[in-house]
Amino acid sequence: TVCIATICEAGLGPNLQKIIMCADRQVSAGINFESGVPKIKPLNEYCYVMMSSDDSLMTDMMIEKVKSLIVGKQLKIEEIVKVFSKEYEEWIKTEREKDILSKFGLDYKEFSKISKELNQDLLRRISEALVNYKPDFESNIIVLGLEPEPHIYVVDELGNYKCHDFMGFAVIGS
Repeated sequence: TVCIATICEAGLGPNLQKIIMCADRQVSAGINFESGVPKIKPLNEYCYVMMSSDDSLMTDMMIEKVKSLIVGKQLKIEEIVKVFSKEYEEWIKTEREKDILSKFGLDYKEFSKISKELNQDLLRRISEALVNYKPDFESNIIVLGLEPEPHIYVVDELGNYKCHDFMGFAVIGS
């Protein structure tokens, strides 16, 4: 998967910048094949998202959820990126509960309540597992748009994001 976006100047005036974006249709999930589904999706009339993931279904669901949360709102591109970040963070929290805390019959709420009562070695082991947890998939998205000036951000599966305006481009994929 390859997705690239770049900020370009039209050369006709200061407010005529554009964003050019391109993505392949290659899907890599154990096997490689060309998909009929575009990796560039509109979020609203001024913002688009591009995706590179080894779990296209999960990433698509995340994009649709964010799209439903921002519908009818005039948000800046960075505010939309923060919605993605929050949703990814909530997703990873759920995955940590499922993969780590549930083995002890806990969720985050219960873990917070009993953490002071736990054996220090067990508390340390659980805390390290939570901090070091890596999901079993990779997902990166580029969020881009004009408001009216162009913005490009990259968000990863942990909810970390970075603005690429100063570089003028962003690339994701493998």
